[in-house]
Amino acid sequence: MNENMCRYVAGKAEDVFPSLRSHIPSGFDLQESNVVGVLDPPRCGVHEKVVHGCRKMDTMRRLVFVSCNPSAAMKNIVDLCRPTRPRFAYSLPFFCSSQKI
Repeated sequence: MNENMCRYVAGKAEDVFPSLRSHIPSGFDLQESNVVGVLDPPRCGVHEKVVHGCRKMDTMRRLVFVSCNPSAAMKNIVDLCRPTRPRFAYSLPFFCSSQKI
């Protein structure tokens, strides 16, 4: 691996994330690459804009989430990992005489 194959962008994620595409070298194909994101959030967690941005970034193959307090990071982890499509719940009447919900 050489320096042309990697880009490191440091800063507050909510400030850096919108301009990530400007850090990609010309001629670099995101669809064919192995994009890995690394988030090392402060104790208050990852900004909501960053969570949305990570979920929309379909070229990111892996996300490394660094946390010194897993219980505090749980909300972000759940938000990052929830299903991308809505799931539905149906109620089925098993007893004809019961009230409908």
